[in-house]
Amino acid sequence: MNPVLKQLLETRQIKTPSGEMMPLHSHIHRDEGECLQQIIRQIKPRISVEIGCAYGISSLYICEALAEVGAEHHIIIDPDQFSDWWQGLGIAHLKTAGYGSLVELQTLPSHQALPRLEAAGIEIDFAFVDGAHWFDYVMVDFFCLDRMLKVGGVIVFDDANWPGVRKACRYVLLNRAYSVLPTPANVNGRKGSWARRLVTGTPVVREHFGRLAKPEIVQPDWKLHLPDQQQYVALVKKAKDTWINEGEVGKEGQRTFTFHREF
Repeated sequence: MNPVLKQLLETRQIKTPSGEMMPLHSHIHRDEGECLQQIIRQIKPRISVEIGCAYGISSLYICEALAEVGAEHHIIIDPDQFSDWWQGLGIAHLKTAGYGSLVELQTLPSHQALPRLEAAGIEIDFAFVDGAHWFDYVMVDFFCLDRMLKVGGVIVFDDANWPGVRKACRYVLLNRAYSVLPTPANVNGRKGSWARRLVTGTPVVREHFGRLAKPEIVQPDWKLHLPDQQQYVALVKKAKDTWINEGEVGKEGQRTFTFHREF
């Protein structure tokens, strides 16, 4: 483990630019950091994007693994990095750890920065999303990242147990060509009550009663392999999003203009 990251985790203290010490807070847990590293070592991304930096704990985990696999570029988007709250400490920790040449910090909001990256022709293999957790903001982040993400690439959503993030993950899994990437820490959701199993059990029952039930009952999280005891979820892209005409038989990743699944 990088000495800077190790010291931060062991002391749980941060030294501010003024020399004061303050407690470490607002960071991912160690199991999530190690899972991010396992994913990176598995897919070996060349270019990656991270939304949100704060004190740089997740960035340190990510960059440590990126350096191991010979990655070229890690783009961090954080419009508040130099605010009074974070004081530029995240990017400072990364430079002290030796990752300055690997990292590019963009201080625009993600809904402005990501389209610019796409317009510049950037293609990515990995993304970590830990920005604004409202559903609309998470969906905009996903939409923009997906347009740059290669097939086989992975997007990891932090705080996937928050309502807005959870709903966005359900949309992606039900409407786009993505699946949950199994991880050692992945804990599948409970199968739920007998009533939920009845509604989801057979096509006949789903056809007659599915329209009357909430999407979370018809397609519960456990059927989508969304964990209910884990703060993050990794989704792997299985096919490029393309459109087809009405009446044509689509393959994975192909949608008509009227395609939609309730989520």
